[in-house]
Amino acid sequence: NPVISGVTFDGTKVDLKKGITVDRCTQKNEKDCQEHKFDTQVPASSQEINTGEMQPSGQPYKEQVWAAYYSTDGKFEGDARLLYDATTGKVDDTSIKFYAPKVAGAHHAWIVVKDNRGGSAWLDFPITVR
Repeated sequence: NPVISGVTFDGTKVDLKKGITVDRCTQKNEKDCQEHKFDTQVPASSQEINTGEMQPSGQPYKEQVWAAYYSTDGKFEGDARLLYDATTGKVDDTSIKFYAPKVAGAHHAWIVVKDNRGGSAWLDFPITVR
């Protein structure tokens, strides 16, 4: 299974017990709200050889590894981000945009990292909106 070694929010490592705190969105259109970025760290050792699958060059493919993002409120721009490509390896920019909810209060987020051979790992953390 893939391993999640950490999560960053706006470039700062997230303490998963404390979570993150953001100001609520006060704009009518959520895309006009302050943009935040999440990123998930997964070590290269999580991308294993995809046995039985060969590239035209004769080299084996590696697994695709991606992170899917969920929250009880707020909006992610897209559902997931590719972390490791089967032929090129680590993807350069794996961050995903997040827009805070319009309602203050306690919310929750979770991230599921999957590979294309059925492996998965997940974590969760609180989001406090003020």
